[in-house]
Formats: sequence, C-alpha cells, structure tokens
Amino acid sequence: MNYRHQAADDVVSAGSIGSPGAKPRRGQSQEKPTCRSSHSLLLISIGLLTMLAAPVAAQSPITEQEAHAIGAQAYLYFYSLVTMDLTRKQLTNVERPEGIHTPMNTFSNLREYTSADMRVVVRPNFDTLYSSAFLDLRTEPMIVSAPNTGGRYYLLPMLDMWTDVFASLGWRTTGTLAGNFLITPPGWNGAVKVE
Repeated sequence: MNYRHQAADDVVSAGSIGSPGAKPRRGQSQEKPTCRSSHSLLLISIGLLTMLAAPVAAQSPITEQEAHAIGAQAYLYFYSLVTMDLTRKQLTNVERPEGIHTPMNTFSNLREYTSADMRVVVRPNFDTLYSSAFLDLRTEPMIVSAPNTGGRYYLLPMLDMWTDVFASLGWRTTGTLAGNFLITPPGWNGAVKVE
C-alpha cells in the first residue's frame, strides 16, 4: 500500500475554467475558449448524457440462497479485518506504553507471562513472553531491530490485518545475531538510506 502522492499543480479545477477574474494555472491557456473547444465540450456532454439515459439491462433478483452465500463470504472475508482493527484500536489508544497497551509504531514488552483472564488477544500462550506492535506503514516503511539473543530461541512473526503471517524473523529463519529488518508496504520501491 503505497500512499505517496505527487503534487497536482498541473491539474485544473473545473470550477476555475472561464471564471471571471480567475488566474490561469500552470499549463492552462490564458485565452478564452474558442468556439471549436465549446462545441467539443458540448458534444462530449451530450454523449455522456446519452449514455446515462440509456436503459440498463434488467438484472434478475438474487435468490435467498445466493444472498446467504454472499453474506457468508463477506463475513469470512471481513471478520479478520474487523477484529484485528478492534484489537489495534484497543491496544494503541494510549499516549505512552502501559502494559500491553502502546502507541502505534512502538513495541510493548511483557516481562511476565500472561494471566488466564487476559482477553485483549484471543487465547494467548501462557508460557510465552510477548512483545507486540502495530506498525503504520502509510507514510513510510519501518525498521524493526532485533537484538543478539546469544543463541536463545525467539520468534517475531509479522501479520497483516487478515492475520496472515507474511514474514517470520527469528532463530529458525534469520538466526539469533542482531539485525535490522526493513518492513515496507506492498509495492513500495523507495531508496533505503544506510547509516
């Protein structure tokens, strides 16, 4: 998800074309529209109106079974997204770390095993020390640093909002030496500065 955008200096607002006293924008001619461009605009408008007025093919109503199947598919598709977003909001709605609650892009580190009544995350392991974070990759990638664990087993799975594991750092995959890992949104292709 690459949310970078380019400045739109050369985009002309339809409301500013031909407005009295309006200054032309970059790339916009200062000349008044000619008769030819007015005719073209009129033809395009008539063409659009004709397309909008054209009758739409009648669709047959869906059956109750089809509606049920669509609803079941929608539920299965969105359930993880909705529950993960609710969990994110519950865990990150703080200004500074407080137990398992921590702001976005900040790790919370539990130094004790979770109790049986902990319900923020569904069924956590009771023999695991947890560190967790929600990373906001909309504006830039993030670097996650893992310390040298001296050969101790650790696992740092990366989950998307569907709870699918897309990467898993740790003893088995990247070893136990210290490392810095760049986490990027899908499709990101920027340059990485090495310091």
